[in-house]
Amino acid sequence: MSTQTWIGRISTSPELHRMPGSPVQNVTFILEERPALAERGKRRAAAAPLLLRCVAWRGTAPLIADTFRAGDRVIVIGSLRQRTGRAPAAIELEVSDIGALLHEGAPFMRTAIPGEPD
Repeated sequence: MSTQTWIGRISTSPELHRMPGSPVQNVTFILEERPALAERGKRRAAAAPLLLRCVAWRGTAPLIADTFRAGDRVIVIGSLRQRTGRAPAAIELEVSDIGALLHEGAPFMRTAIPGEPD
């Protein structure tokens, strides 16, 4: 399965849910595909936003719930999957990695992750 990288904002604060034996995180992102490079000296046109449902499992799920809030800019890596069994069928992004998208002057606070050395 191929992976894609997306940049965008979290549209609503993440909420952690529990499935039998595994935590799951469902969150909706307003994602922006990177536009093609502009010609030299010209600005890039803004990409059209895409509202995309994302799902994270196991250890990634509680980290998202503890770290991110609505409006946070993030970079998300994952695989697009078609969710079946419900009508209508839906496309969602299964998150494999996620991180805060930092820019110059942005505040940054490191949160300790249980079990990791400081």
